[in-house]
Amino acid sequence: MPATAPARTNHQATVPGSRELTFTRDFNAPRDLVFRLWTDAEHISNWWGPNGFTTTTYRMDVRPGGLWRFTMHGPDGTDYANSIVYREIVEPEYMTYDHYAGDETAPPHFHATVTFTSTEGKTRVTLNLLFPSEEEFNIARAHGAIEGGQQTLARFEQQLARSLAAEPVLYDLSITRVFDAPRALVYEAFSNPEHSKKWMGPRGFTATHFEQDARPGGTWRACLHQTGEWGGQTYPDLWQGGVFKEIVPPERIVYTFAWEGQGGQSTRETLITLRFTEVEGNRTRMDFHQAFFDSLGERDGHNTGWNSSFDRLNDYVKENSRQLATL
Repeated sequence: MPATAPARTNHQATVPGSRELTFTRDFNAPRDLVFRLWTDAEHISNWWGPNGFTTTTYRMDVRPGGLWRFTMHGPDGTDYANSIVYREIVEPEYMTYDHYAGDETAPPHFHATVTFTSTEGKTRVTLNLLFPSEEEFNIARAHGAIEGGQQTLARFEQQLARSLAAEPVLYDLSITRVFDAPRALVYEAFSNPEHSKKWMGPRGFTATHFEQDARPGGTWRACLHQTGEWGGQTYPDLWQGGVFKEIVPPERIVYTFAWEGQGGQSTRETLITLRFTEVEGNRTRMDFHQAFFDSLGERDGHNTGWNSSFDRLNDYVKENSRQLATL
């Protein structure tokens, strides 16, 4: 028995079934950045494909049903037309898509599932490729699919390193809370402005103005007025607002958030993703994610403020469950 365990490599390729390939690799970067470089046309064209390949992107629309059309240029000058149609996008956790050799009118070459998992300050990417048949899987494997996948993820790691060197370090915020109310009621408290204004803002603040159009492309805007003590400071009225990106009742809400600049708050736009899951006891688990912040101080300030707001929300849904249930 060795005195120490052998070092674990940060990547591996496996063949879990007769027509599947799975690649796993750990990246020393935050999950949001990893996901962004996987879904941004400017970045992905710099790393997609095995060694020696370059990629030209003609169109990239990362949403369910959206299309990425591109050409891969081989080291010998051969051009390979490709298309990808996205089936599921859950930022920044996973995506699924169908990959076509050519345009999307032919049967897909394979179906891909990509998951992004935060682990010990790093991000683990797992890429699973499912081929239509064992025969097509064997053809792809004979043409170097395993080596090509490994080289592509290695190039992605190099692109990540370049991005981290060129960009300032950014911070994100994740909060998980369990509310003592059914999911439909918690969702209603978020999506209906008549209820949202009753709990929005940390203790010591009141929403004196709140308007929202909870649909993709709809906007929201609110004003928080200080009514009590908050960190020993006095604040002017704080205006904030944004745009809804995704609405999936009663499961998910995605929207942008930005302060309007009062009270010295950063006006940087962040993206908030809310997920609501039913849990035992007729309660609701909420997973909240907000990215990106310029500093730890800004992120931690939002962490304190949101948790205080969510305390108010929990009180509100418990006290007003009957009223919420009638809507």
